[in-house]
Amino acid sequence: MKFLDLFRPFGLRTTIASSLQEVMRPGWFKALSLVTSFIVLAAPLRAQFVYVTTYGNNTVLAYSIGSNGALTPVPGSPVATGNLPQSVTVDPSGRFAYVANWYDNNVSAYSIGSNGALTPVSGSPFKAVGGAISVTVDPTGRFAYVANYYGNTVSGYRIGSNGALTAIPGSPFATGVSPGSVTVDPKAKFAYVVNIGGNNVYAYSIGSNGALTSVPGSPFATGNQPESVAVDPSGQFAYVGNLVDNNVSAFSIGSNGALTPISGSPFATGNEPVSVTVDPTGRFAYVANYNNNTVSTYSIGSNGALTPLSGSPVATGAGPHSVKVDPSGRFAYVGGDGQRGNGIAWAYSIGSDGNLTSIASVNGIVNAQASSVAITPLLPPFVYAANSGNNTLSAFRTDNGALTPAPGSPVATGSLPESVTVDPSGRFAYVANFWDNTVSGYSIGSNGALAPVPGSPFATGNEPKSVTVSPTGFVYVADQQDNTVSAYTGGLTGALIPVVGSPFATRVLAPISDCRPNR
Repeated sequence: MKFLDLFRPFGLRTTIASSLQEVMRPGWFKALSLVTSFIVLAAPLRAQFVYVTTYGNNTVLAYSIGSNGALTPVPGSPVATGNLPQSVTVDPSGRFAYVANWYDNNVSAYSIGSNGALTPVSGSPFKAVGGAISVTVDPTGRFAYVANYYGNTVSGYRIGSNGALTAIPGSPFATGVSPGSVTVDPKAKFAYVVNIGGNNVYAYSIGSNGALTSVPGSPFATGNQPESVAVDPSGQFAYVGNLVDNNVSAFSIGSNGALTPISGSPFATGNEPVSVTVDPTGRFAYVANYNNNTVSTYSIGSNGALTPLSGSPVATGAGPHSVKVDPSGRFAYVGGDGQRGNGIAWAYSIGSDGNLTSIASVNGIVNAQASSVAITPLLPPFVYAANSGNNTLSAFRTDNGALTPAPGSPVATGSLPESVTVDPSGRFAYVANFWDNTVSGYSIGSNGALAPVPGSPFATGNEPKSVTVSPTGFVYVADQQDNTVSAYTGGLTGALIPVVGSPFATRVLAPISDCRPNR
């Protein structure tokens, strides 16, 4: 994020930009660099909290996540829900949690405290239709959707500033027979609903007011008794777990939201795949198999096809009902009902190859019977600033908005660092060095400290001006002098490897030689 972008909420961007234009001439570049080099980005580290609905006790359990992924109950946990809670989700800001209550036909809404504790929001619970079975929030945090199993509908809501839900005009929206799961793609353009009784998935476009409209060709056939649907982080692929067929249907997503089966689909799972999820990098998929107490693990190919990992399947406790990966991609959590017993949750670390290793479990809660797991989004505990005046990168911790230097800050960069960004996992930071024609890469420690990654710095084109990382981990650098974009894959150590065909030509809009900083 550039310095100018910090002022967008205050309506000052145009004024500041106009002022800067006055100094963009020879002799004033030193002043210019003092402003444009102040590039700030909040780096995510890990999610803080996990929430688990328990339909045996009509509660939602809240846990904090330790540095090793282990779960610890937060104060006030568990919290009462409605009758037979079936699904829990958290909004993208991490401020609100929502629970779909099957028997009560409503949605409980909670605000999330700084310690993870849940407090009902004003007006909660909010009315749904018969058999509220699944709830999700769109990536913008503006809308919530609930699948109503008995109503054969999806209820849509606008989310207020306090987390309260207000029905969207036209809600509820028709689905197929017995909808069982609803999700929204990462770009908030499309919603998908699997219909357990119809053996299909409905696809909808999302209007500016949150209203749903069926896309051409919808519904799309799945296997028998589809129970869960997930979309990968790129929005290219959708996956549906088919309970009776013991497999997963995989689809590519068209520009209009329509689904097309992927070559090789469906892909075999264990017995009764009840939940499917994709990790934040889009490289791995995980499926909870209810009737043989395992999680199937897969790598995702470039065409969306699934290939079992070497360690698949992985043992869980009895009756795994829900699987989720934390937003950092480091841990996976599985909620189970103990097959009507005392099961609750199992935690796993995720290796660089996607395989799962058991690290902890929460058991022995009588009649808990977990039905769903949700995890808060990544938190931004660190801030990084590229300092072009002295060729360094400053690192800070954020404490209630105040900045405290991280150990070892600042660290050396190349010459004239112009841009800084952090990858989606929060593990690596990258800096574009304008005069060196390189990108410096750093690993981010648990305290925010930076250490150069192996092989850093990495060659770019001439005059790298800006660097960014895609949600799936590709790194892109704008080469100002060459009018190109250099593209890289981010290795497991943070090292950068050029992609085939890089660099890629861009369009020349106007001469910029007069606006380059002096050495």
